[in-house]
Amino acid sequence: FILYDVESLENSFEGIEESYGWSLAFGQFSNTDSYFAIVEFVYPNTPAAEAGIKRGDIIVEISNSDITENNYRELLNSKAINITMGVVINDAISTGGLVEMTARVLHLNPVVFTNIIEEEGHKIGYLFYAQYIAEYNSSLDTAFQHFKDEQITDLVLDLRYNPGGGTNAAQHLCSSLDP
Repeated sequence: FILYDVESLENSFEGIEESYGWSLAFGQFSNTDSYFAIVEFVYPNTPAAEAGIKRGDIIVEISNSDITENNYRELLNSKAINITMGVVINDAISTGGLVEMTARVLHLNPVVFTNIIEEEGHKIGYLFYAQYIAEYNSSLDTAFQHFKDEQITDLVLDLRYNPGGGTNAAQHLCSSLDP
């Protein structure tokens, strides 16, 4: 691909992005040219989190206009945004509330969420890891040390929204999976 802003790409490999702090998936309404976005997850302490946006929310408009092939990138790249949330009513999506946000330079720790679930005598560790970023290997170490201290018996490693990243971070993660 062709890229004009190499510095932003390099920063993103280190978890530094000017962003709203969300991950979005896009879809298209049937028989229209209109798109919608579904929030896959929201990083804590980001403009999206502060605006009350959460996983599963639907976005249906940008600046009171339909989301289209020509403007959907504004949800990812604009400095400030005005969006209309969608609301599901009777199996249809209607317009809901308005949200305004301003992007900030964020340091996005890819260890987004950890938890321990106890079920039928098992202690199950859960780790949501959003991207392979070596600068945050210490966050992985902290999470795995917590799991070790709590003597988990099983681990769920959630990589669903992980787009990839640096091989050093991937190697570090794999090396951390010590039985």
